[in-house]
Amino acid sequence: MRASAKTVLGLLIYVLIVYLVLSYAAQVPARQSVVLALFFGILFQSANHAAAKPILRFTPYWVSIVPKWYAILTDFKLLQDSGDWTAVRDSSESVERWRFSIFRDPLWFSVVHQSADGEQALIYLNSYKSFISEVDLREDLDIISIIDEKEGYHLLRKEKVRFFTKYGGSGYELGLELPDWWWDKNKASCPSVVSETKECMFGTVRVVLAVVPYREFDTYWQPVSWSKGFMDRVNKTQEEHRKKFGWVAETVGEFDVPIDWPTEINNKYFTVQHNGV
Repeated sequence: MRASAKTVLGLLIYVLIVYLVLSYAAQVPARQSVVLALFFGILFQSANHAAAKPILRFTPYWVSIVPKWYAILTDFKLLQDSGDWTAVRDSSESVERWRFSIFRDPLWFSVVHQSADGEQALIYLNSYKSFISEVDLREDLDIISIIDEKEGYHLLRKEKVRFFTKYGGSGYELGLELPDWWWDKNKASCPSVVSETKECMFGTVRVVLAVVPYREFDTYWQPVSWSKGFMDRVNKTQEEHRKKFGWVAETVGEFDVPIDWPTEINNKYFTVQHNGV
C-alpha cells in the first residue's frame, strides 16, 4: 500500500513539473499544458513498468576445496618413495596455524556478489583474507619439485610444481602446473586428465584434473517471484552436471539435526563443499 502511494505521488509530482515547464517556461496554453503533462506522465509510468526487473536474486555462498594429495601425488608420479609423503606432511605441519598451508588447509573462498551474466564478481579469499574479482589462483607446492638433469646450472635444475584453481569455460578448473618436458615424458604413465594446456612462454603445462561445474551453484540464484518447480529443475540440472564431470554427492551431518549442513561432492582427487553465507 505504501509503495502504491509513493508511485502515485511520484507520478503527480512529475506531471506538475512538466505542466509548469510547458505553461510558464514554454508559454504553452494552460489546457494544452495539462493534456501534454498527463500524456508525458502516462509515458513515464509505462516506461517504469516496462523496465526490466530482476528475475533471480543472488545469495552469497562459500566454497571449500580439499585436494586428496596422496592420491594426486602418487598417481602423477610426484612422490619418489614413501619417505616423500612423510616429508610433505611434516612440511605442512611446520607452517604457522594462522598461515595458509596448501597441504594442510582447504582452499576456501566466498562469492560475495555476482552479476547475473557472471561477468562481474566480488570474491573474498578466506584462505588469504583478501578480496579478488575472479578465481585464478596458483599455489607453489614448495616441498615438491622436479629435477631437470639436463640443466647444467644447478640453481635452475629444480623446477616448481604448482596447484591451480581458475575459472574455466564450464566451471572452476582444478589441477597441476608442471614443466612441459616432464609432462611429455611421463603423461603416458599417468591417469587420463580433463585437459592440458601448454604455456610455451613459461615452459609449463596446465593439467586439469577436475572441473567443478558452475551449475553446481545454481541453487544460490533464487527467483524473485515464487516459481513452482524451480528447485526441482535446479536439482535435476545440478545432478546432470555432477554426473557429466564425475562428481558424487555425499551426505554431510545428520538431517534430523536442525543445522544448515553444507553440500558436499567428491571425486577421486578432490572434496568440495559449499553453502550459503
